[in-house]
Amino acid sequence: AEPLTEEEQREKDKLAAEGFGDWNKRDFQQFINGSAKYGRTNYEDIALEVDSKEPDEIKAYAKVFWKRYKEIANWEKHIDSINEGEERRAKVVQHGKLLRQKMGMYRVPLQQLKINYTVSTTNKKVYTEEEDRFLLVMLDRFGLESENLYEKIRDEIRESPLFRFDWFFLSRTPQEIGRRCNTLITTVAKEMAEMNGEKLNGSKGKRAADEESSEEEEVKPTTKKAKGNVKNKQLDSVKGGSKAASSTSSRAGSVASTGSNGTTKGGAAAVVTKSGRASRKK
Repeated sequence: AEPLTEEEQREKDKLAAEGFGDWNKRDFQQFINGSAKYGRTNYEDIALEVDSKEPDEIKAYAKVFWKRYKEIANWEKHIDSINEGEERRAKVVQHGKLLRQKMGMYRVPLQQLKINYTVSTTNKKVYTEEEDRFLLVMLDRFGLESENLYEKIRDEIRESPLFRFDWFFLSRTPQEIGRRCNTLITTVAKEMAEMNGEKLNGSKGKRAADEESSEEEEVKPTTKKAKGNVKNKQLDSVKGGSKAASSTSSRAGSVASTGSNGTTKGGAAAVVTKSGRASRKK
């Protein structure tokens, strides 16, 4: 290969200075993830995702990226990732606003909140209305975008005196709490959107549907009850034994009574001979 001329070298240095030589592949991937998580124009928060980059640097890079992204290999994959992330974020923001509107309808939501349960939320329902109200109040308090949201709610459940003896609620994991919260927030958002004449952002994906289905299949511990058509064999044997004993004693009493009177039902006396054979004496 021939070495670059002085003019070509100067042009190379000029182009390098105009580019983003201090950005590597890792920075690029973090930029994509941050844009999907916070939105493509939220430079302040994207900078939190990208190491050692300031918001001004993120803004300058994003400006060029959105003009020339089609020059990147597999650019469709990166753009789809950002679009899906922005849709999820818009959905969460909308659900948060609708939940806040629902809470604003009650003076004491923890006691007065009414949930319009759908078929999916009542089928094999294992949570009480008091528990569901508590979950919705906590979601509104912490916000749907809060970090470690379901761990915070789990801690609040354990510290609340309302559920001191509610073993089922106290033993729920953050994952189980998250599934129930997703079901409840979807129900509330649908109700309020219909009331406002709005259209919900996004749609329920396969993963959300699977989570809701698995949540419905959970069974709350219940007290064991004997089935109506199943007999207790031990109890029957005891009853049978008592009946047999009663019958035996009754029969023995009858024999004793007969022997003491010395007469049979027909009025004849029973005489036992030396040979042991009984004969009747009229």
